[in-house]
Amino acid sequence: MALLLCLPAGLLLAGCSQAPYELAPVTGVLTIDGKPFAAGKVMFSPTAKGGSIEGGKAAFGLLDDQGRFSLSTYREGDGAVVGKHWVMLYSLDDRRTDADRRVPRFKRVPVYDTPVEVVAGEANELTLEMSLSQFGTPGRR
Repeated sequence: MALLLCLPAGLLLAGCSQAPYELAPVTGVLTIDGKPFAAGKVMFSPTAKGGSIEGGKAAFGLLDDQGRFSLSTYREGDGAVVGKHWVMLYSLDDRRTDADRRVPRFKRVPVYDTPVEVVAGEANELTLEMSLSQFGTPGRR
């Protein structure tokens, strides 16, 4: 009898631990004018699908000293929502190295003018290439 009472509670708890959107692993590197950038994090924000106004939860990845990142949405390294994403680079000034000082100070900058696709069922390995010209005039952002 106790087993029959615990079974529904266990199923309820198991269902709560799953993400409401399908995720796929996403790793990659971000470069600016061909050189790795370390003083930031990337955000992948899903675009809305169909008539929906929400595309899903955003994923974030901290850039390491080689510009590499691994996206996390709900748990460390679990990836990003499958589908198209707007990608944004956020500054982390406290992580700036001498190599990163070539980039003017900024708060956030779009990586591309078009969405990036995260594909289901495969490891998405991306190279995000930016140019110094995307950062505009120093002191304006």
